[in-house]
Amino acid sequence: MQPVRMISIVAMVLGLLVGAASAIPFSRASETGARADSHLTKAEELTREADSVKESDPARHEQLTQEIDKWTGFASTDLAEQSSQQGGAWAMLAAGSGLLIGGGLIFVLTRRRPAPQPNAHKQPQHR
Repeated sequence: MQPVRMISIVAMVLGLLVGAASAIPFSRASETGARADSHLTKAEELTREADSVKESDPARHEQLTQEIDKWTGFASTDLAEQSSQQGGAWAMLAAGSGLLIGGGLIFVLTRRRPAPQPNAHKQPQHR
């Protein structure tokens, strides 16, 4: 087998593996997004509670405001992490697709073509 064809096969296999491996960062990004959602939900609950005690208990309101800031900070960090994970996953998927398509093109373009045959099927003409 030609070395170029072998390299194209290796590129296609690596492309498939890298593309499949991109599912891991996509999955982690999904988990991080769910965690960010739970932090935002907690901050919303605390916001409702802080609004309800705003007039009656200013000290409790201040404490709840600090907790809200803490939970929204966690959510902000998680959203930044999710964005980074998704970016990495898309880059992995693009690299895998590039390897797969590039290897496939090289494989197709370097295939052996049969040598032209002389017209063996024609009957000799007798005069």
